[in-house]
Amino acid sequence: MGLAGGVFVLLIIDGVIAATRATDWVGELALGLSGSNVVAVAISARVTAVIAVVKGERSIILLGPLLFGAFWAMFVLGEFLSPG
Repeated sequence: MGLAGGVFVLLIIDGVIAATRATDWVGELALGLSGSNVVAVAISARVTAVIAVVKGERSIILLGPLLFGAFWAMFVLGEFLSPG
């Protein structure tokens, strides 16, 4: 759950960076890196939740990272696999 909470913090930071509307290359680089960090942490939260379920954890709280990470994984797959 800590990784899933970290995703929300990173999304807030990403929103703050986007709200500054920095058009120079540093702002664009910061926005791209923060966005990729959100995706990486969300997918790692899903992987960690899957490992916990395989080891026998049966908590309902694990549904959050599982579904949230699945959303981001599908988003990344869609970006790479869609023709447009």
